[in-house]
Amino acid sequence: MNRMEKSEHSRGEGLFIFAFVWAFYCLITVPLLPFSDDWNYPTSPQCFFTLSDLLPGDVVWRPLDTLFGALLGLAPSLFPVANHVAVTFGHVLGGYFTCRILRRLFLLKKRDAALATGFFLFAAGTFTAVASIDSLNQVYASTFGIMAFYCFILFKERAAVRYYVLSMLLCALAALAKENGLVWFVVIPLLHGCGWLTAQQKTAPDAANGALFKTLKEVAAGLLCCAVYFGVRFALAGSVALGADEGSYEVTLSLRTLARF
Repeated sequence: MNRMEKSEHSRGEGLFIFAFVWAFYCLITVPLLPFSDDWNYPTSPQCFFTLSDLLPGDVVWRPLDTLFGALLGLAPSLFPVANHVAVTFGHVLGGYFTCRILRRLFLLKKRDAALATGFFLFAAGTFTAVASIDSLNQVYASTFGIMAFYCFILFKERAAVRYYVLSMLLCALAALAKENGLVWFVVIPLLHGCGWLTAQQKTAPDAANGALFKTLKEVAAGLLCCAVYFGVRFALAGSVALGADEGSYEVTLSLRTLARF
């Protein structure tokens, strides 16, 4: 078996394992029924969906949740099975790309990468979110960010702009899934830059200095993307409010606030 065949065999074996994990999670979560606010959250069937529902709300802006609920509105009987299937798939997909990152960027052996990915997939802290019907936003804000990180690694390795663009688009999807997905715009170049600089500082300090400048430029580009997000949100709603739905720690920026300033 040549090198290419071994690589394809290993990848197929990995996909089979992750498919098995997804099926296992489905068996556990699909029997769980909705309760409390699960019936009122946007990921429940939205039978009277309108385009205005996609606009930013008072505090949160999660249009991907709304779109999912609109699709469920076409077939309400799929609720909540479709929710569980989508959430578990997103979590396992994030685990798959986590394993790819550990192997590609940190050069971990297959066994070590599998062990770390196993902790990610089955940690008690993540299981609560995976088992929840309304946690689509949490899971996909994480998964889209992990996929964006992987695309960023490919961009740095192959110097192909299309991977950078894809990484930025995935970061945008993470932000549209949940507001904290915005951090990926900045965290990804920082994580990659710190990891690469640590490895190169001892062997090639001159190259490390040049890489530091590139990392700072990429972080600045990420901050610019965050500013664009808030600009779009402000243009659509006339204000930007961050905090809890109850308003207990809400921070608001509106046209009236700017006028007073």
